[in-house]
Amino acid sequence: MVGVNVTALLLRLLLALIRRRSTFFPGIFSTFLHLGAFAISVALYNHLNTVGTPRKDPGTGRVVQSGADLDAPGLLEWAWDTIYITWLCQLLSALPFPGAKAWYLYLAVPSIACWKVYTIAKPIIDSMRGGGGAAQGQGQGQGQGQGIPVPAAAGGQGQAQGQGQEEPISKRQAKLKARMDRGDKRVQQVERRRPA
Repeated sequence: MVGVNVTALLLRLLLALIRRRSTFFPGIFSTFLHLGAFAISVALYNHLNTVGTPRKDPGTGRVVQSGADLDAPGLLEWAWDTIYITWLCQLLSALPFPGAKAWYLYLAVPSIACWKVYTIAKPIIDSMRGGGGAAQGQGQGQGQGQGIPVPAAAGGQGQAQGQGQEEPISKRQAKLKARMDRGDKRVQQVERRRPA
C-alpha cells in the first residue's frame, strides 16, 4: 500500500525532472484528493487486516476465532475494489496525460455502492408495493378496480372466504394437493411427519 504512494511520488518526481517543470507538486485540489484517498485506503486496509487476522487466546495460544475469508463477496469485496481503484487513481494522477482528471475514476466507488444498494433494495421495495407478476394478482382484493391494492388480510379475499369460496393457492400447492388426492407416497410421507 505504501509502495503505491511511493511509486506515484517517484513517478511524479521523475516526470518533473524529465520535463524540466518547476512545479513538482500538484494543485491543491489534487493534493486534497490524493491525501483523502490515501486515508480511505489505509482505513480499509487496516479493517481488512483486522477482520482477516485470526484471534488467539493470550494464555494458551489457541485460535479462538478464525479470520474472515477476505475473498468473500459483499462488503469485503467492495473494500478491495475501493483500495484497487484508489491505487489506480493515485498512479494515474502522477502521469501527465490524465493528471488530475484521473480522479474522476474514483466516482466508480460510490456508483458501485449505489448500484449494490439498489439491487438489494429493489426486491424489498417491489414486495412492499405488492410485488409483480402472479403474486400481485393473488394478494389483491376488491380495490383492484380503482388501482388500489387491497391485501387478503384487509378484507379483499377475506370476504370471499366468508361466502364459501376457497382461498387461492399457488401452483405448487395445487400440484401437491393433486398428488395427495392420487395417493402418491411422497406426499403421504410428508404429511405423516408434520404435526397436526
